[in-house]
Amino acid sequence: MKFFKSAVCIAAMLFTGLCASAQNNPYADEDDPETAAYALTVTFSGQKPGINDFVRTLLTEPEDEHYGALSEMWERHQKNTPEKNEKVTVDSKNGFVSFESSYPKDNSKSITEICYWNCSDTKHKIIGESVKIFQDGKPVQTEFTGIFFYVYNNQTHKMTYINWLDMGANVDAGENVVTYSLPRVGKDITAVIHEKTGKTKNVVLKWNGLRFDVQK
Repeated sequence: MKFFKSAVCIAAMLFTGLCASAQNNPYADEDDPETAAYALTVTFSGQKPGINDFVRTLLTEPEDEHYGALSEMWERHQKNTPEKNEKVTVDSKNGFVSFESSYPKDNSKSITEICYWNCSDTKHKIIGESVKIFQDGKPVQTEFTGIFFYVYNNQTHKMTYINWLDMGANVDAGENVVTYSLPRVGKDITAVIHEKTGKTKNVVLKWNGLRFDVQK
């Protein structure tokens, strides 16, 4: 009986600890079984991963044409054999990578930026991806454009998709197109609202250590 009571107490303490851990995790999506099933494992050498490791993980086994094109660009960049109308910029020190592709035939251009932030809880990193497409100099919205986020767990080395709304990146733009520029220097994201009149309005998404606050 004494052993049974002790076992019950230990089980209760473990359960309480797990509940507290879940409540203390600022990224609830990471603990969702369905989301966790699609988590990506980040491999790296050294003490911690860098932007190259996150990019390589995202582009491994691409599942759509967007990531397929980026994967091919990344491979050519690694071999130093870029095509004429593409450019890959890697700033490892600032944790920033950009991919630019121009298509003269239809006068279009695509820009993808990837960077990451260290979280204030010291347990996670946030990886952000911005995709912009311009046609005749004007931004267009497609299924691939917009802003996307992943949360990386420093302990498990898993990278999990997290909804951009949960990250606070909700810009009220009505029916206007919004493009996002990720920071190469600094921590804040700049969202640009492109109005149909041709006017633009900048909105700052300020990093607060865990997510972003839209500045009014």
